[in-house]
Amino acid sequence: MALKSSKLTGVSPRGEITFPFGQTDWVVPDGVTSISAVAVGAGRQGLNGGGGGGALSYVNDLAVTPGETLIVEVMNGSQDCLIRRGAVNLLLAKGATGTAGGDAASGVGDVTRSGADGTGGSDGGGGAAGYSADGNSGTGGAAASGIANESGGGVGLFGEGASASAGTGGGGSGGQSGYPAAGAGGAYGGGGRYLDSSANARQQGGPGAVRVVWPGATRQFPNTDVGPS
Repeated sequence: MALKSSKLTGVSPRGEITFPFGQTDWVVPDGVTSISAVAVGAGRQGLNGGGGGGALSYVNDLAVTPGETLIVEVMNGSQDCLIRRGAVNLLLAKGATGTAGGDAASGVGDVTRSGADGTGGSDGGGGAAGYSADGNSGTGGAAASGIANESGGGVGLFGEGASASAGTGGGGSGGQSGYPAAGAGGAYGGGGRYLDSSANARQQGGPGAVRVVWPGATRQFPNTDVGPS
């Protein structure tokens, strides 16, 4: 777990954390009263068609209490990624389901974007959602794309960046490109490509992710001081 934090007298603490795979019981650090966060749902493995890309959600200036415990879930294999307080989801990005991309309408956050659908038959995986557009929208801003026989591109966690070009399988916003011919969907959230029913031709989707930064009042997605500290 990569936790960075600093504390100065009279100044709100500044820090960030990108969570590891699995469930983490995260104790809010001393002095932290608001956070901003982004989540990307996991991409789907290519099965009977290219896998869908994961959705993206972000929330800004979310009030928290120092010392409280938030549950963070980071998953692979088309599952959702989220932050919750008890049973209440504070942030949720949907993982892909089959060839369908993760659905923004089922997400939780200030902004939610859908992942792209994978294509049917022997074809490519869907791109992960971007910060300002759904996945596979090369002209929409910070969205990843996927094409035939390539896995879908992923999206990065450091805010909005250059858009992926349509039809390249490239990653948006610092995300990882999808792989041609062999290889998994890009990190984070890219859908896996599908060539045939053999095990080595059904590629895994890109992993999901959750990143938190603070103070939330001054560090906000998609592009206000959310790069690495």
